Amino acid sequence: MDDLPEQDIVSPPVVSAHVLKVVIFELNALGLPFHSGLILHTPETRLIFDPLGKWQSDQCVRDGEVFRNVTPEVEAQYLAREGLATEAIGWTLHLFEIGISAETAARAQELITSSRPVLPLHCAQEVSSILARLPGFEFVTPNIVTADLYRALRARQEISYTRRVIN
Repeated sequence: MDDLPEQDIVSPPVVSAHVLKVVIFELNALGLPFHSGLILHTPETRLIFDPLGKWQSDQCVRDGEVFRNVTPEVEAQYLAREGLATEAIGWTLHLFEIGISAETAARAQELITSSRPVLPLHCAQEVSSILARLPGFEFVTPNIVTADLYRALRARQEISYTRRVIN
């Protein structure tokens, strides 16, 4: 992936009661955007949608593809890939944060919590399909290629982006 940034970039934090975070994890050893997920913050709840993910937490139970009532600590552990056997490989986190309306957050929560079982290697397809069904995300095309989801989000100046190397 020759168009992925090589330096850490930290955008100003998104200030909104409703935030949607798109996470893309790149395997450092391969330079490959490999896994994607969504995190939804509302005043009432915090969800992680981790389609086909292997990450688990002692503090929060996985329900299919979803972790419900996530604490900030559990979210930080998820983003750091803590506890995965692949920790030794090293990861780069590509984090996109978008302030959204209460209505868009409600629709995202509905789509996330009603997700069906996911086909192998289709995490980007599931994440991009949810995004494409949300108001304001018409620029996202459902696609199984994680790097294409990355490029679609990275092209948007209004989306906050952070790159973090996790070793």
